[in-house]
Amino acid sequence: MKVLLTNDDSIHAAGIQALKAALRSSMDVVVVAPETEQSECGHRVTTNRPLAVKQYADAEYSVNGSPADCVRIGLRELARDAALVISGINHGGNLGADIWMSGTVAAAREAYLRGQRGIAVSQVRRKGIDDDWDRSARFACEAIQFAIGRSSKEVALWNINLPATDAETIPGICCCPTDGKALPFSYRQTTVGYQFEADYHGRPRTPNEDIDVCFGGRISISLLDKRPVDLASTPL
Repeated sequence: MKVLLTNDDSIHAAGIQALKAALRSSMDVVVVAPETEQSECGHRVTTNRPLAVKQYADAEYSVNGSPADCVRIGLRELARDAALVISGINHGGNLGADIWMSGTVAAAREAYLRGQRGIAVSQVRRKGIDDDWDRSARFACEAIQFAIGRSSKEVALWNINLPATDAETIPGICCCPTDGKALPFSYRQTTVGYQFEADYHGRPRTPNEDIDVCFGGRISISLLDKRPVDLASTPL
């Protein structure tokens, strides 16, 4: 299977590089990712200027645009025969209402809008737990295969979040709804403006929905949308 791999943390990020290496053991992976970090850019696309593409290695390209731009160029020009778009591993969670701001999820959504399967993968991070991107990639591959198996006859849009853990055992995988609760926040006034502040891990959660599942130590997998293959005919 040919896979288009992208993210919003940039082509240089540890998460995408680890996932690329893990996926290439069983898939034909083409990387098309932003040249610079595009976190929290949502579903922004670029139509008013040319997008520069730089090739780093065989089947590995950067684009000076957004994650959604990368998917558009990837599916139209660089990986036309890709059967799946994977976005991640994001450096941080994309849980609950975060999906509307997330560039990671937007990339998978763009694939879905274009009639392709899309999977977003994010790693929740917590103070005191060191990042181990090879471990995250191993967990991600298990979750990705789970999602593929659950929608083999459909075009589906999935959102996966990996829990913050230093255990080597693959956490339990739980299909669950996306929690609609937004992250509460406040602003602290400083000498140069208003500084955003929030308690990410103290956010409210609904039992058995994605925030609760992932913060409880399991991999959350949420089906955001799906449609039959014969209806997924939106031209690229």
